[in-house]
Amino acid sequence: MAHSEKDRSPNWGGARTGAGRKFQGGAQTAIVSLSLPKDLVEKLDEIARNKEESRNAVLRLAVVGFLTNQGKPNVKVKAAVPDAVSELREQSKRKDPAVIAEAMAMLFSELSEAPVRPFIPDKLNKWGMKQIDEGRKAAARFVLSVWGGGTETPWKIGNFTLIDIMQLSQVSRSHVSEFMKNPFWL
Repeated sequence: MAHSEKDRSPNWGGARTGAGRKFQGGAQTAIVSLSLPKDLVEKLDEIARNKEESRNAVLRLAVVGFLTNQGKPNVKVKAAVPDAVSELREQSKRKDPAVIAEAMAMLFSELSEAPVRPFIPDKLNKWGMKQIDEGRKAAARFVLSVWGGGTETPWKIGNFTLIDIMQLSQVSRSHVSEFMKNPFWL
């Protein structure tokens, strides 16, 4: 990815990411690559200039704010999500994991056209690899990560990451959020 001079400047993030440094209570940092539309990057830069912060600092604050649910989803979404995810969590104790994975995949609108009936992980992986839409890929990665136990997976589509959350619809993000409160693996 090509960087402009602003990106290379210590005031604008880019090559000086600080990866590996500790911040905010000793949490270890990691490098994350993100592609954004040019107009969004311009807005990000404007906010960074106005706040006299780096682009990375502003983006980090935006992601943390988003992930801590400060932009609350609407009430209808919040009420429906715990029931669906909690029900799958309970069913996972007594039902075939493939049945639970299929039901979980059906919760994600991004997977409405995915081959998840019956659930065969390799089919979902291959389908996800062919998708252009990042939301579809993210949802596929999430379901495959639950299927794979949340660890490094053999899927060519890759592992589900924090950045994938931003690619999902509001309802799908709510499902992931509810899952993360009490994870279960298939």
